[in-house]
Amino acid sequence: MPVCITVEIPSDELKIDIVVSPTTSIPLIKHKIHEQTDIPSKQQCLSVNDIFIKNTDKLENYVKEDKCLITLKKMKKPRCPVCNKKTVLLVGDCSYCKYSYCSQHRLPESHDCSHINECKESQYKKNSDLLLSQKCVGDKVNSL
Repeated sequence: MPVCITVEIPSDELKIDIVVSPTTSIPLIKHKIHEQTDIPSKQQCLSVNDIFIKNTDKLENYVKEDKCLITLKKMKKPRCPVCNKKTVLLVGDCSYCKYSYCSQHRLPESHDCSHINECKESQYKKNSDLLLSQKCVGDKVNSL
């Protein structure tokens, strides 16, 4: 059953309607808002009844009916999508999901990165190559 979301942007005195499934992820909703308003996803801070919506959640955790009012605030400085704290400028960007995080959530494991499997595979390959390059071979041993 689809849910009709009304996104209210007080700073622009604008309201937009979006129809999505209750199981829709918050980053996808932010992307749909970006398509209609040109506000980048990183600058969107969403809330329902003054409760901050985390990026890692689904819409169904906040919506109990088939209609919902979400308030969008534009953030000037990037904020952590998990806890809304200030992001760490040098090491806070996740190279897998491209979001900026605070010092507590900067690692993919700590912010439940949606690309965690890709991260694990790349690290496994990197470690595997390193171990194979350091493998003891008979020719190396005989030459000593």
